[in-house]
Amino acid sequence: SGADEDQLAALEEDLSHTIPEDFKDFLRLYNKAYRVAFFEYLAFDIRRIRKRRDGLNGQLAAGVFDNAELFPGVEQVRRVKWHPGWLPFAEDGGGNLICLDLAPPENGRYGQVFHWEIRGGPGNPKATSFHEYVTAYRDALLNGRYTYDETSGIFEDS
Repeated sequence: SGADEDQLAALEEDLSHTIPEDFKDFLRLYNKAYRVAFFEYLAFDIRRIRKRRDGLNGQLAAGVFDNAELFPGVEQVRRVKWHPGWLPFAEDGGGNLICLDLAPPENGRYGQVFHWEIRGGPGNPKATSFHEYVTAYRDALLNGRYTYDETSGIFEDS
């Protein structure tokens, strides 16, 4: 069952940012779906988006990230460990995230998708939009780059 318009509006209000329509469409379809996977990452529902984001925002406010090590060479995403304008939508088993960027720097793009890692923070964008990211995922699956592992319930690099 998917998210309704009231849930989406409440999430946007919490984020203080408009959510790109392509991601809203995903939430409308899969908000409560079990185990929607993006490669080895499992997608969040709205409740989990809020919980993970609130936890990271709390760490940010507490100064946990003040002297954090960041990956070098990242240019199209803000050069900070965590930013409140990022929307985490999937997580791997190690706590690394896939995020939508709702507050990009001048040379970034609103709605771009990037991976965020506990160790080094954000990486450069993987796609300019959620739709582009999902399309690349679909293409990788159709081209046999990933296979489904029944034990873990995720797709792994072949």
